[in-house]
Amino acid sequence: MRLNETEKVAYLFADWPETMIWSCLQGIMGEILVDDLEVPKSVLARIGRRSSFGFLAGEPCLDLIEVCRGEDIILVLQQCWLV
Repeated sequence: MRLNETEKVAYLFADWPETMIWSCLQGIMGEILVDDLEVPKSVLARIGRRSSFGFLAGEPCLDLIEVCRGEDIILVLQQCWLV
């Protein structure tokens, strides 16, 4: 689900000083996708349409990983996403 109120998830990227992430959070480019619009616990900052970069944060969520399947370069900060 695409999130427009990106301030809800900015804290999940607080330890990640990546310009592309902050551009998504500021609405300059890309999009922010979450597991739940009201209380997001998992987030994907994605830039690009066909081949894109994705940054996963928060709790692991298979639905967000599936959004990226086969076409994206995905980066994670927390080890829990790698399991």
